[in-house]
Amino acid sequence: MATSSVTHNFVLSDRESIERFIEAVELSEHDVPKPRTVHGRLLTDRREIAELMNKVK
Repeated sequence: MATSSVTHNFVLSDRESIERFIEAVELSEHDVPKPRTVHGRLLTDRREIAELMNKVK
């Protein structure tokens, strides 16, 4: 849960609502997506860049 999405104050006044809130926070920690690995390399040679751009056209 992004903190920027919480725009209102709220009050947890009973034990049941506190437990539901804690459970929701704990479950949200498991829903974090894993970062993807990007395969590639950095092109710095002008000829290689030109060849790649010709393939794109």
